[in-house]
Amino acid sequence: MSEELSSEDFVLSIVNVFTLTGRGTVVIGPIESGVIRSGESVEIWDGDALVCTVPVAVGGGLRGRDVDPRSIPLLLGDLDRNLLRAGQTVRRSARPIDAT
Repeated sequence: MSEELSSEDFVLSIVNVFTLTGRGTVVIGPIESGVIRSGESVEIWDGDALVCTVPVAVGGGLRGRDVDPRSIPLLLGDLDRNLLRAGQTVRRSARPIDAT
């Protein structure tokens, strides 16, 4: 990603990827910066390469599961889990996208 991230941009480092039957693909990792809300679209990055853009649901339906309290789960719906791996980042820019 060529633009610098601001401290308000949402960034999460993927630590684990799995599938919840009937729900979809979930990634878990620590939040590096920013805030995310369910329904917002995020980009998945592998280094400087954009993997995909997808809407998220925060929480991922993990009630009752053992989840590191320093990490959060993000439900990515029907996204193919084979596109994702530990070490990638989930990002959402706080800046509006310039359509020009």
